[in-house]
Amino acid sequence: MIHPFLHKLPVSETRKKWIWLVGSLLIELIVVFIFSGKRPLPPDYATYTRIADVILAGNGYIDQGKAFTFFPPGYSLYLVPLHFLADLIHVPRPLVVIGMNLWVGAGSVLLIRSIARIYFQDQRAELVPLLWCTYPFQLILIIQPNSEVPFLLFFLASIFLLGKFLTRPLLSYLIGSGFCLGISCLIRPITLYLAIAWAIVLVFKRAFLPLQDLQTSGQLKYALLAWVLSFSLVVFPWELYVYFHNHEWIPVQGKSVLVIQQGLLFGHEMYRGQRVSVPAPVYVLMDRIAHAKPTTQAIMQELVHSNVGVLLQLIGLKATRCWYGLWNNPNESFTKWIQLGYLLLALAGFIRYYRTKRLTLISVLPALLILYFWGTTLLLIPLLRYMIPAMPFVCLYVAAFFPTKSLAK
Repeated sequence: MIHPFLHKLPVSETRKKWIWLVGSLLIELIVVFIFSGKRPLPPDYATYTRIADVILAGNGYIDQGKAFTFFPPGYSLYLVPLHFLADLIHVPRPLVVIGMNLWVGAGSVLLIRSIARIYFQDQRAELVPLLWCTYPFQLILIIQPNSEVPFLLFFLASIFLLGKFLTRPLLSYLIGSGFCLGISCLIRPITLYLAIAWAIVLVFKRAFLPLQDLQTSGQLKYALLAWVLSFSLVVFPWELYVYFHNHEWIPVQGKSVLVIQQGLLFGHEMYRGQRVSVPAPVYVLMDRIAHAKPTTQAIMQELVHSNVGVLLQLIGLKATRCWYGLWNNPNESFTKWIQLGYLLLALAGFIRYYRTKRLTLISVLPALLILYFWGTTLLLIPLLRYMIPAMPFVCLYVAAFFPTKSLAK
């Protein structure tokens, strides 16, 4: 059934893009009409709105006389023109934001398709955006003002340009990738560490890069410098702004320790989301962490001095919850089964894909990105929401599970 749809798509690449744009918009609209108003606004949106109002009033990104660092500035800045437009035309602000979500989400679909075309030269390149368009948990993000929506657009744009650079090493691709990754970092700072990891890969893994146009170490250093500068030109002005007002340097956002502590308390009363049941020894460890000082040193001390078996149990529970955990979890069991289906197919596709592929940076990039977001979500709060940026690459491996011949039947 998949192939007739893919096979009948017009030959023109431009027309295919238009079909994906319009099709994804229609799917998103249907979801918005079904669920709009049935889910409360995300609690973070009130804080983003308050800071956006401060910016609209011409007072900068300031809260109580200091630069506001609890959230990075990207999403509040994104909301400023949308809220201004909403106030101008007397439309509820969330409605305008959701309207923009539709277009941004459709743009992400086109980028996912472009990334898939780097890896597949057959119908599977069309299957990946189809899987993403129908993936329920990214569609839920569309119906609310969520920072993940614009974050995904810029993150995927960065990965697409990076993939283009790895297949055809033009410096413009690398500069664009660094620039887009910088914007994504100002929306959700999780990509700061991805930027650092990518720079390290370029420095130490030159033999891993089959780039005919970058044969000398000097050329590679210039390419790396261009990428770092393009990323820094976006992020560093924010760092200077915080230093000027607060006299401190922060890793884009200033609440990392609090998030790490919360991420270890998902079975404890002090967890701000809906707690889940955990074994008694794990709860005792969580209780010690909950009453520790909110510093990295104090939290690490509790973890290091805990029973190894209990610590491993906590890590195991947290690692699995990364793939299905919800902040308010009445539908967690349902979510778990859906995710399990995607992951089993992706695992089978992963095995099938690498049976015939040579391991280069471009070929393993999707797997590395999945591991990266799994690792960072494991470090922070184990929520599926934080794993959403990895799911386009899970969809890519799901598509790899289907051989071309089976799609043609």
